[in-house]
Amino acid sequence: MGVNGGYEFGRKDISTKISLLNDTVHYYKSNTAAEAAFWGLFVTPGISYNIKLNEVKKSGNSYSEAYFLRLGASGTLAHSLKATTDTLAETFDYSSDGGISLIDTVHSVTNVKGNIDLPLTYNAGFLLSKKYMIGDNAVATKWSLGADFGASNWTDFRYYGKAAGQLVNSWMFRAGGEFVPALTSTRFFSRSTYRLGLYTGKDYINADGNNYKVRALTFGFGFFVKKYTSYDNNSTFINTAFEIGKRGSSVNDVTENFFKFSVGLSLADLWFIKRKYD
Repeated sequence: MGVNGGYEFGRKDISTKISLLNDTVHYYKSNTAAEAAFWGLFVTPGISYNIKLNEVKKSGNSYSEAYFLRLGASGTLAHSLKATTDTLAETFDYSSDGGISLIDTVHSVTNVKGNIDLPLTYNAGFLLSKKYMIGDNAVATKWSLGADFGASNWTDFRYYGKAAGQLVNSWMFRAGGEFVPALTSTRFFSRSTYRLGLYTGKDYINADGNNYKVRALTFGFGFFVKKYTSYDNNSTFINTAFEIGKRGSSVNDVTENFFKFSVGLSLADLWFIKRKYD
């Protein structure tokens, strides 16, 4: 059991320019802009419990094989961010050199203080894995399978006390696993880690009332730059991940296809040693 907390901050700038074309009536072009800065604290409590299901000593070897089931749950508590907002509405035209020439300021308010209320988010899941043990220490993972479910109450979102009508409660289900063919092999592809997963759920945005769906397939590959050594627990590992998915609704053809590629490093090694002798 534990608690994670932090400080979040950011800025949101939105500007909308409108230009109307008409043969008989001249309309001034308009610009409406809102700049908001926000900041605040958040708290994420969580709990995890690891259960050893079975352990088998391998005859003639110094290690044993054990199966574990890990259960966990976490959530980010509902919280409020402090905010200040500047709003502007003005008319303008373009000059001959392409620049903007201000005509009139219709509305201008600065430093309006308020709150942005963010909703409760929670997750729960499990992980089943097979590990190699030396004594009471798990030194490597042969394979693992897991799944988790998460949800957010976005209907509780408030911006300066006002609800956002295009937000709905969202949820997401994720499942996946990883596998290492041969942990002690000298072959590069045999001792590497292969991962495959998927997720599906409902997006928190509901612009046209058709409840946008989100779904994606993920796969990845992890490999050692330096082979793991159990006697000093040193290793250098590179993870790659690919994600291919789709979100939206086919009712009004409001869809989006996306692709994501990421690279991560796991460094657990001795980089600098001040030797006592050579």
